[in-house]
Parts: sequence; C-alpha cells; structure tokens
Amino acid sequence: KATGILPELDVENLPKAAYGKLTLTERAPLFDNLDKIGTVTHAAAPKSMEEIGQDFGYILYSSEFFGPMEELPLVLGHVHDRAHIYLDGKLVGIRERSGRMDEVKVKLGKGETQKIDILVENCGRVNYGPKLFDQKGVIGGIRLGQRFHFGWDHYPMTMDDLSALTWGEIKTDAVPAFYRGALNIEGKPADTFLRTDGFKKGIVLVNGFNLGRYWNDMGPTKTLFV
Repeated sequence: KATGILPELDVENLPKAAYGKLTLTERAPLFDNLDKIGTVTHAAAPKSMEEIGQDFGYILYSSEFFGPMEELPLVLGHVHDRAHIYLDGKLVGIRERSGRMDEVKVKLGKGETQKIDILVENCGRVNYGPKLFDQKGVIGGIRLGQRFHFGWDHYPMTMDDLSALTWGEIKTDAVPAFYRGALNIEGKPADTFLRTDGFKKGIVLVNGFNLGRYWNDMGPTKTLFV
C-alpha cells in the first residue's frame, strides 16, 4: 500500500582504485604515420575540414616553398581553431583563433626549398547565433606576404582508428607524436582517474576509446575518468 514514503535504498559509490604510474614505452611520430591514419587529398588552395568530408579531429596542411625568396611573413587566413606551424619539421609558431599569433617569416636563397606543415586542431564548434556554420581548418587561404601559395596536401586525422600506427623507441626530439604504454590489472578492474602531469596538450585513448583532451597549461581538466 502506497504511503508516500520511499523505502530505504542500499546504494554506494562504485569502488575506485589507484594503479600508480603508467610507463610509456613506445612512440609513433605523427609525420612518419600520416598515411596510416588518413587518406591524403591534394588541392590548389587549402580546404576546410568540411570541404574534404571531415567532421572532427585534426587536419594537416603540407606544401613546399621554393627559393629564391626575400624574407616574407607567413599569413594564414582564419585559423579554426589552433594551428602548429612547422618548417622542415621544426615548430616555429602557434596561431590560435582565441588570439595567439606567433610571427613566422620565410626566407630562401636560390635553389633552396623548405617543407611547411600546418597542424590544425578542431577545438569544438559554435552551436548558436550567427556563427553557427563554424568551419574548421584554415579558412581564406595561406599567403607569403601578399602572394597566395598554392599546392597543398591535406591529411585528415579523425583519431578514431590508430591501429595501423608504426611504433618505435622513445625519443626526446620535440615533434608531434603518439605515445603508448600498457597497464596490466590483476583481478576485477575498478574505476580510476588518469593524470597527465608533465604533458602539454593532446588526447588520450584507452583500448582505442577516446577519453578526451587535456591541456595542462590552460585547464580546467586535470584528470580523465577511466
């Protein structure tokens, strides 16, 4: 018979466990594995993610500059949302939609060439108001000074299947890369939290499942639930 009083409930939080530090033992450099995580698309001018059929993740724009060339500033159209700029594999600047605009200049002598790679992250979409159609990537072209540069390879990276990566030993050179380690749990696994202390910015996948992003310089996320 209903009395309006709830019965006592026997509930408790799920058990948690601390598994200590996880050692990362393998590395797969991004630039060495581009063909393992996406299909390249070539176009004269840089296209947005949407124009090549990509919805989320990262996109890499790659091309080559040829000398002779006086010193000219590298001008990106609209960056949506965060771009790392590499010249001959070395990080030379970061551009952000939110305001950071590191200056990058290019100067080449006769017969010289330089490889450029621009890695752009989709940081989320505007979902209201006049900017609802929020394209990602580099929008509006890429210039050297006032001259548009043409001839770009596009590598879409949705990060939903990394099973084909080629893994090798850990190195300390500062290049974008994937790192991998194994945690063996005896008995029944329990919920835990992963801290990314010492890392800068990236994503974490466990058994192929994307836990989410971390950005330790900015926050607010300090742990990822596993």
